[in-house]
Amino acid sequence: MKSLIYIALVSLACANISFSQTGWFNQYSNTANHLRDIQFVNQRTGWAVGWNNTICKTTNGGLSWFPVYSPSSQNSFQSCFFVNELTGWVGGGNGNSTSYIYKTTNGGGNWNIQYNSSSQMIMKIYFSGVSDGTAVGLGGKLLYTTNGGLNWINKSSGVSRNFTNVFFADSNSGWVIGDSGVVLKTTNGGTIWSPYFSGSNQNLEGMYFLSTQIGFIVGYNGVILKTTDSGINWIPKYSGSSNWLNSVCFVNDNTGWISGGNYYSYGEILKTTNGGENWIGQTIPYVPWLADIYFHNSDTGWVVGSNGTILSTVNGGMPVPSAPNLIFPSNNSINLPLNTTFRWSSVAGAEQYSIHISTVPHFAVIVDTATVDTNYYNIPEGKLINNLTYFWHVKASNHVGTSLWSATFMFSSITTGVNTISQSIPKEYKLYDAYPNPFNPVTKIKFDSPKNSFVQLRIFDLSGKLIETLYEGNNIPGTHEYSWNADKYNSGVYIFQLISKEYNSSKKLVLIK
Repeated sequence: MKSLIYIALVSLACANISFSQTGWFNQYSNTANHLRDIQFVNQRTGWAVGWNNTICKTTNGGLSWFPVYSPSSQNSFQSCFFVNELTGWVGGGNGNSTSYIYKTTNGGGNWNIQYNSSSQMIMKIYFSGVSDGTAVGLGGKLLYTTNGGLNWINKSSGVSRNFTNVFFADSNSGWVIGDSGVVLKTTNGGTIWSPYFSGSNQNLEGMYFLSTQIGFIVGYNGVILKTTDSGINWIPKYSGSSNWLNSVCFVNDNTGWISGGNYYSYGEILKTTNGGENWIGQTIPYVPWLADIYFHNSDTGWVVGSNGTILSTVNGGMPVPSAPNLIFPSNNSINLPLNTTFRWSSVAGAEQYSIHISTVPHFAVIVDTATVDTNYYNIPEGKLINNLTYFWHVKASNHVGTSLWSATFMFSSITTGVNTISQSIPKEYKLYDAYPNPFNPVTKIKFDSPKNSFVQLRIFDLSGKLIETLYEGNNIPGTHEYSWNADKYNSGVYIFQLISKEYNSSKKLVLIK
């Protein structure tokens, strides 16, 4: 029950926490009190409320928060709701002993009390316009107003369980949730509330509806429920969390966030980009727990929590990705084929990967480079050459930034018998006389290549029949040598030939056994 957690959290020591920069960063709230609710009416103006009658306001998107005069001195605020920069309400109380609602019409300069009762505290306020509002609280408290809060009317809910949240998709369609999986719904602006079956017995905490049809509920033990038929049926979605999920917010049909945590351990933020089918944990600074989350658009959002925490993001909570780990080819691999597939680890938050392949470890010479959205790369034909050593590394990137390069791995391409004996660039192609010649049974064939090109080195008998292709592949500029062992052939005269796109030359060989 939220009331029990409320009492337990009172015993926690209050301390401001300084966070490192990630996708989420700290905004100084000017308070060490636990914050429970946050709302922005535009990208610059917002409010956060919390325990010990805390009200904070920002007019510059949270770059600075300043305390607002609090109309109460003994209790704590659980909820705030503003319909514009001037008009808003705050509500709260003290456990089961008091509850109250205050209203401002001048942006928090003054507050007028609208509701005060020696009964269960207010947990959430929601207005579908400047006049029509609903408030819910502990013990099944359900209030509504049709005149901007001038009068708050108790509405019998028929439920004694604690209510934790209320949300309206339009002026008529609204929902209330609470402990033990309770869900109520209205289709006439709150005049009549009917119970609906959530399919869960967990305490439900956060709620958001994208339309009158599609909505989400979150709660204890990592529960996430989704409806696509106005709450008639609720479908569980896997969160991967066992924490208290306290709040949920969407900016479109696909993109949403959940905040929560565990006051014994850590807070967490989950994000979906496919309508709640999958949720991925985001990197956040350490905080024991997070309460309400609010997004103005797909990039800009805020979340509040324990010890005065206010975290903000300007990139949807996505950090710069870390560097990938290289997988294949492993470091110091040898005899790799020329059509090698390079693989590396997937990195959370990465949208693209860039790979560099070089013949030198400092990557001053790039043999191939590519940018892909997968964690593998199939190198095109003609990029790698036989008998060479290569170096490769990868970095990850997203719209926030780019990681450092990964570690550098080295590998050697397949050995064919052709050795590069000089990388000095010759002026032209040249096929040298074999040495020794005559020979028995091994001779060396040397040739020059003035540029990176595809060459063939072949052996023919005197009738012109091709008897062996010694080498066929891409060659770097330089002088190269092939050792031919003719042990399996009979004595006689043979022709060796070098062919490229621009060159064709043949010479005689004499094998004497």
